[in-house]
Amino acid sequence: LNLQEQLAGAELPRAAALVERAEGPGGPGTGPLRWAVLKGRQNYLCLERWAEAREDPAPLDKEEARFLAQVARWLPTTQSGEVAELALRRGDRRRWRRLSSEGADCLSRRCPYVREGSCFLLRARQRALASHAVVVNHALLLASARSGEQVVPPFRRLVVDEAHRLEEVATQQYGARLLLTELAELLDPRAPHALASPLEHALRPPGDRPLQPAAPLEGVARDLRRACSDASSLLGPLGEALAGYLSAFSEPSQGGIRSELVAALTPGRRGLSPWEEVEAQALELDVALSVVSRRLTEALLALEQLPPGAIPEQGGVRQALERSQAALAERRETLARTALSAEPGAVTWVAAPDAGGEARPLQTRLELAPLDVGELLARDLYEGLETVVGTSATLATPRAAAGERAGEHAAEDGGEEADPFSFTAHRLGLRGSWESGPETLAIPSPFDYRRSVLALHLESIPDPGAPGYEEASWGVLADAAEAAGGRALGLFTSHGALRAAARALRPRLAPAGISVLAQGVDGSPDQLLGQLRRQPRTLVLGTAALWEGVDVRGGALELLVMARLPFFVPTDPVHAGRSGQYADPFTEYALPQAVLRFRQGFGRLIRGPGERGVFLMLDGRLTSRGYGASFLAALPDCELRELPAADVGPAVASWLGR
Repeated sequence: LNLQEQLAGAELPRAAALVERAEGPGGPGTGPLRWAVLKGRQNYLCLERWAEAREDPAPLDKEEARFLAQVARWLPTTQSGEVAELALRRGDRRRWRRLSSEGADCLSRRCPYVREGSCFLLRARQRALASHAVVVNHALLLASARSGEQVVPPFRRLVVDEAHRLEEVATQQYGARLLLTELAELLDPRAPHALASPLEHALRPPGDRPLQPAAPLEGVARDLRRACSDASSLLGPLGEALAGYLSAFSEPSQGGIRSELVAALTPGRRGLSPWEEVEAQALELDVALSVVSRRLTEALLALEQLPPGAIPEQGGVRQALERSQAALAERRETLARTALSAEPGAVTWVAAPDAGGEARPLQTRLELAPLDVGELLARDLYEGLETVVGTSATLATPRAAAGERAGEHAAEDGGEEADPFSFTAHRLGLRGSWESGPETLAIPSPFDYRRSVLALHLESIPDPGAPGYEEASWGVLADAAEAAGGRALGLFTSHGALRAAARALRPRLAPAGISVLAQGVDGSPDQLLGQLRRQPRTLVLGTAALWEGVDVRGGALELLVMARLPFFVPTDPVHAGRSGQYADPFTEYALPQAVLRFRQGFGRLIRGPGERGVFLMLDGRLTSRGYGASFLAALPDCELRELPAADVGPAVASWLGR
């Protein structure tokens, strides 16, 4: 969302000025360029749900009351109804979701707030419809494309910024996830937003006395409550079966570094007893959920037969029950896709938090992801468009990782070398979307890396995973951070390795007055980066969320450390499934992906003209493995040195003028 605001607040005005300058007064398309930012439904307050929350007689705890009071004070002042205007506390996101427009069908059925024109979501879409350019995030763009609904106004030309992220977001949008904890909450009549709660609240006004006009609903509510209870009782057996599957097939936790147990569902495992037990329990649950669905339908029919005003907020109760029905249908579809069928072109897996090598049954979940989103993007997003432009600093891989073998063979035959954009174009479905293929352009960076960046790697350090690697890497990292006076960001590929490094580095750097902050331990990524900006004598340690999107300027970040080369875990179900599509999975898939992520990480260092910094790589595979050259070749033209560990600290201090 920050990128959306940046595009609308800075980039589009510049683009408008360029167009006006190029066309001149009276040229085609003159007049002010209108643009709008359109965000996902979850960002906008739903006035109908807000009214329901105000009328809800259920008792509130202290935090819920505080949150609702905050919304009540904010509502008269807001023009957009966007959550970004609220300073939310921990836990408030969950409370906001209950008030947001996510999952609401107010536009299609034209609720009272839509009819009177006060609906925030409607107004946002009307502004977008009246604009020449609309700025949306990847998730909203793909949700609109996948559903076929015109969430985003019709368009002929598409510009995708940060296009390297499109495959990941498409994987999430076209995938599916079923959490047993979430389903348990939906089925629990006592939960505030359970499937049956609209009916329960309507029948139990203050004083806990049933309303006589609504007496016909009592039997319906009792049947719905019983159906939810019956379905809920089957979650435990399904969880036990899923935990048993994980026990049989999940990968080792690698010394506690991984925090998840994961087991892919392969064709060979489908016929084995652990999965057969999962299927049997999932089928029983689906039958029970179908009964819940029928009871919800009966409740809606009974509600329609009541005289107007028989219960408070009668229309709101009907709408809430319809939302319950939609939520249940979505979970049943996910259960069918993950446990009751083998979806072609997709990978399914079971996962759960690692509780000492075991999985707690109700903490298990089922997930599914498409193996190739390129075809889906070509069909749902690109088809019918006149122009598609993808931009990013990391779309191209260097020759060594973009098909070095293919390039060598082409050169021998007198052909062209491998296109550095070919890997990304294929993954995003751009290569086959136009007969001539995509046109590509590599624009040089505006920064003078030769003067601004010192890139260091070590002459001798054990490979990651080898004895002595962690201690050696921590020592070099501490020396470098002390020499830089903090102002440092360390990038890790796992939370376990990050936490271990934080424990080792804190006592070593404390005497130098340097704070060590770990993502997920000491705060969120935004909080840690804010601390780095305010107090530069800080070393921030982060994982995936800090490999991209970090923009720390003004000398607050001068040392960037990469603990390991960013290969995906080979046993990750999506990575493993996609690797199987290639004749040479490592060279054709794993290596180009890692190189692109390596470049994305490097891009965190220099964010503006005149900045200076050190990029320190602590992975011995840069020199011990042949593919290390692919990563070094991916660096821009900077000062590159290979040094003994003992020389790293002095080199950092000298380069930064300490």
